[in-house]
Amino acid sequence: MNNFFKLLAWVWLLVVLLLIGITAVNRPVLDTSMMSLLPQSEQQPLVKAASEQMGRQFSQRLLILVTASDKEIRQASSTALADSLRALPQVSSVLSQFEASTLTQYQQTLYPYRYGLLTDELVTLIDTDKSDIVKQRALSRILNPVSLGGHSLVDDPFGLMSSWLEQLESPINVTSEDDYLKLRGKNDTYLVIVNLADDAFSMATQKAVLGVYQQQKDKLEDKGVSLQLSGLLVHADAGAKQAQKEMSTIGIGSLLGIVLLMWWVFKRFYSVTLLLLPVFIGLIVASSVAFLMFERVHIVTFAFGAGLIGVAIDYALHFLCERQQRRDVISHILPGLALGLLSSVLAYAAQAITPFPGLRQMALFSIVGLISAWLTVVLWLPLMTRRLPITTPRLSDRIYRWQQQLPSVGQSLSVRILLIFLTIAAAISVFYGETEDDIRLLQTSPPELLAQEQYVQHALGLNSSTQFLLNPCEQIELCLQQEEQLKPVLERLQQQGQISHYRMLSESVPSKKTQTNNSQRVARLYQQELSSLYKLLNASEQMSGQAWHKLDNDKLNRLTPDRKDEQGDYCPHRLLSQNKPV
Repeated sequence: MNNFFKLLAWVWLLVVLLLIGITAVNRPVLDTSMMSLLPQSEQQPLVKAASEQMGRQFSQRLLILVTASDKEIRQASSTALADSLRALPQVSSVLSQFEASTLTQYQQTLYPYRYGLLTDELVTLIDTDKSDIVKQRALSRILNPVSLGGHSLVDDPFGLMSSWLEQLESPINVTSEDDYLKLRGKNDTYLVIVNLADDAFSMATQKAVLGVYQQQKDKLEDKGVSLQLSGLLVHADAGAKQAQKEMSTIGIGSLLGIVLLMWWVFKRFYSVTLLLLPVFIGLIVASSVAFLMFERVHIVTFAFGAGLIGVAIDYALHFLCERQQRRDVISHILPGLALGLLSSVLAYAAQAITPFPGLRQMALFSIVGLISAWLTVVLWLPLMTRRLPITTPRLSDRIYRWQQQLPSVGQSLSVRILLIFLTIAAAISVFYGETEDDIRLLQTSPPELLAQEQYVQHALGLNSSTQFLLNPCEQIELCLQQEEQLKPVLERLQQQGQISHYRMLSESVPSKKTQTNNSQRVARLYQQELSSLYKLLNASEQMSGQAWHKLDNDKLNRLTPDRKDEQGDYCPHRLLSQNKPV
């Protein structure tokens, strides 16, 4: 039997080393998002996928406000900040300026589809036989060519493209000043947009990006420039630092307390080492298994796992206490240790059946940690203590005498009354106490970060309470048509003050059905007003024929969301309206 236990001890050592090696090779990733602790929307996978997609778009973006009274200093500071962040491998792109050619590129992308892109106002005017108003507005644009998109008396005599671009509203309060992104209403503030190449919860990304940002902030403050930062990266970094602090406080505090107490009792450094060994093995193996089982392990799991110290050390403590009286320890305490392990594992296993991913991680971490500590005590400690003498610590007798002086529950009426009172008070607090399940209580960001976040969001005109509607359908064309049918309802809600504003894909990419109807409206507009418009402009009949020819060539062009241009994917929501980057 001894040889068999020795073999098991060697096998357990190999397992521990193998797990440590696999974990080191796989490069574990920590998670600091409080949202990942919440239940997954397994009953609504479409909602979950949409939420994750929207979350990724916002989580990997930083918004930085650069404020300075002097224009040259403000521009130089924005450029320096953008260049320093752009040089980081953790950053995919930085936008602090946009060139005038960008607007021209988007216009050229949309221009072939101009006959199918009409604003709601133009549709109403044409449908209500008020095409003469369209003509008067086009004439005004031609005579005063300051509108977006320019005019071509042949390609677009009524300025359809200009009207379409001008209707696109920016979701943020940003305009342009010398190609820099400037906040509307704040002449002393520029905007720098940072897109991360990695996850915002990556500690390496947090350290690199926020390190460079802080360096630039310290330099620019000497020049009278202030920076305000908004983004998930900031709060993830604050949460990670707080979790690390709490984990260190709980873990190190518990460890020091146990070490001092065990040293006071056993008076041997080797005994203290034997007590701590199962704890360390349990934590190491639990961490390795957690990283193997989960793509990301939340840092709160490790903070929670620090509580294993108080449980796992009991196994070694029972062993060493029994070792003070006899050498054959395992045969006497193994049933008790097994029962203690089973009860603890069952208690933690109850967490694994909950829908909370965070609790599942904690349950796995605790169960594996306890089993590992238990195996270490049963397999390793008998071999490591075979030469220790049998001695009873003097402190044991002293503690026993102290125990005899304490009042007995069976003999003291006052103690029984006190216990009954405490039991009743505990029961009342359980049944009548109030619970709070507000997710905002999980928000641990410092007040100064929350204030800075609110300031930036308010300055940009963003709303943190944005909701979205999902419109599942088999074809994108059907989705666009259903969106267009929903628009009157949203308009009515906006007029009633139920919603502040809304955005939908069909505003930028109308359905093919709507584009076909719009092309027919343009043909009717040409029939009614083109000749009189050219007559007012003293244009030739040849130009009128060319305009009709252009309409016949391009009126069948249909803009779709998956349309690509020479620059890459075409994204309607990135269009620029007049001095309003979207």
